[in-house]
Amino acid sequence: MPDRLPVIPYEGPPQRVCVTIPVAHWCPVSHEPQAQSTLTIEYVPWHYLLDITDLSWLSPTPAWPRDLEAAVVFVAEQVRVALEVQVQVQAAFVLANGVTVACRYPI
Repeated sequence: MPDRLPVIPYEGPPQRVCVTIPVAHWCPVSHEPQAQSTLTIEYVPWHYLLDITDLSWLSPTPAWPRDLEAAVVFVAEQVRVALEVQVQVQAAFVLANGVTVACRYPI
């Protein structure tokens, strides 16, 4: 993950931004989660918007946590630091066995 996530300057009025991104195969061992999985990032921008044209930072590296639930916290903290605002990250991880794991941070 880069030192700082890609952002775009923002000078507009306060508004809630909610971005849903498809995610899949983060784990190099189990290849979970499956293709129907999503990650939703919600925030009210102050000075920056998350640049969603460059999602390369969502490719897990050895620095990422090993479990999906902890990855939600990791992503939330990275986005919070980059945007300099509070964020909420929600995930719906669909597993190969049909189970969906839903996570939200912070709760």
